[in-house]
Amino acid sequence: MTPDSVSFTVNDSMWSFAFEFFKNGRSEFDPKEYYEELPLSGQVFHIKEFPAVYEESLKYQKQGFELQIWDRAIVDEIIRKNKGMK
Repeated sequence: MTPDSVSFTVNDSMWSFAFEFFKNGRSEFDPKEYYEELPLSGQVFHIKEFPAVYEESLKYQKQGFELQIWDRAIVDEIIRKNKGMK
């Protein structure tokens, strides 16, 4: 796996993008009615940024991370290695 094949968002990427679309006038849906926006939401980070972003995220109560894998070969390898696991 190369570092260029993995990115991440803080909390759920779908909510992050919903906030960004609303702010930019590309959506009338206001996600604030359903979900709390955090300062690190709405951004996709390179995996190399994880240590710094993680440290920053410790300031907030709610935190989680969603990884995006951009290389099908990595996904196939994970599935192959874990096939049959229960």
